[in-house]
Amino acid sequence: MKKKTLFFLGFVVVGLGVLIWYTKLNHHAGQSKTTSYKTFFEGKQDKVLAATRIVVRSKAAEVTLDKDKDGWKVSSHLGYPADLKKVNKTVIAMANIEVIEPKTEKAENYSALNLQSLDQENSKAQEITMLDSEQQPVAKLLVGKLARFAQYYVREPEAAQTWLVKADFDLPKKAMSWLSKSIVKIDDSRIQGVDVMPASANQTENRPFSVKRVAKGGGYLLQPVPDDYMPEAPYVLETLPKVITDLELEDVISKDTLMGSEPVSQLKFTTFDGLVLTADVRSKADKIYVAFTAAEGVGVEVKDASEVKPDGDTKQDSAQDEAKIDVAIEVKKLNEKLSGWAYKLPDFAEKQFTKKHMNLLKKVEAEKQAIDE
Repeated sequence: MKKKTLFFLGFVVVGLGVLIWYTKLNHHAGQSKTTSYKTFFEGKQDKVLAATRIVVRSKAAEVTLDKDKDGWKVSSHLGYPADLKKVNKTVIAMANIEVIEPKTEKAENYSALNLQSLDQENSKAQEITMLDSEQQPVAKLLVGKLARFAQYYVREPEAAQTWLVKADFDLPKKAMSWLSKSIVKIDDSRIQGVDVMPASANQTENRPFSVKRVAKGGGYLLQPVPDDYMPEAPYVLETLPKVITDLELEDVISKDTLMGSEPVSQLKFTTFDGLVLTADVRSKADKIYVAFTAAEGVGVEVKDASEVKPDGDTKQDSAQDEAKIDVAIEVKKLNEKLSGWAYKLPDFAEKQFTKKHMNLLKKVEAEKQAIDE
């Protein structure tokens, strides 16, 4: 056989070998990409999911959450109900942490991953501990820097090994961020209006007033309207009664701590089906707080504005009795939820609860001048 032929056959054999090696390499690489990750707390998922206490610590704060027969509470913030979605997300995230790969074991490198122990002066880690009903830890973890979306550096506090893991964490450092935000939600179609009684009422700038409508779907009317004045635009008027359609808190304190505080005003919200929600607005340490009480009043069941008679009366039907039963249940639930608490509201809501009569009026002359210009 000629040398050229032998050389060619050798080249082909080597080429086939390289091709086979490359194919196998790609096959294994493809396998590694599809391999499922190991769960960090392997064998402990059930215990993590059944935890009844969660403690989230950082250098700045410590938040304790406890579960009882009524659900999760923020024990470190007066035992106020916790945001269940946020708590459940945390529990599920802890149970399903997936290991991506090991990282450094050297303590001098922990700071780069924000995984220094909390007893270290400049630690930026968060420590989360899950405990069972006997107050025994079932899982404990230091959570460090976010590497990329849903990937964090973590380590167990007593271990040297650090890890890159996949986890959907949401761990606020402040207790306020764990609170259930919703105070009250009243459907807009139910709201009849609101009566406002300032604590220091007078007949000039701070007089009592109401913003109400006669029927569902109708516009809100401001009363009284002094001579030479006219109500602000409808969208301005309606923001006050509509503030209870989705009212949320910024913070909460015990109602008892408002003893001796300065009264600001009282607002009485009413619905067409008989719910009365009274808001006691008070000032303490230059902050405004609102406490709520629900009661059952006299409802005026009106389906829409077209059912208002010319003389101002409204049609009623037998459905009102059924609605009243629902309102009675609603009143009970609202008082169970709201009793004993006073709320710090977000700025926009606070402005509604502290509005004065003059804030909803404008001079007729000023209006005419604006039109003329």
